[in-house]
Amino acid sequence: MDAQAGGNGFPNQAVVRDVVARIEEQLSELLSERGKYMQRCRNIRERIGEIYDEAKDEHSLPKKVLRKLIRTRELERRIENSIAELEADDRQTYEMLEDALGDFGETPLGQAALAAQKLKDESVSIEGPTEQVNS
Repeated sequence: MDAQAGGNGFPNQAVVRDVVARIEEQLSELLSERGKYMQRCRNIRERIGEIYDEAKDEHSLPKKVLRKLIRTRELERRIENSIAELEADDRQTYEMLEDALGDFGETPLGQAALAAQKLKDESVSIEGPTEQVNS
């Protein structure tokens, strides 16, 4: 029998206590780090709020509209990054579809069609091409 094992085959109490204490110490450290991170984020959000207040009070910019503008710009950057991440042949297909849609591609329905094609292209590249059987 292992020198550290107790009568039931499990490590003795001292080993168990040591392991549990070390894990709990790490979890405590993780929680502390998470709290610090959250505090830094809260400070940044407060500064952003102050900028919105300044824009409203000193420049008469409506906060609601300004927030929507910022959100729209963020989403546009995400879309651009998403397209840039496509492999060259998928990006070319995407651009061809976008050109084929013309102005329709700028509408919500057109954007949905482009997104659906992108998902289809991604699933094909992951799973490989699928064969369709005509019935």
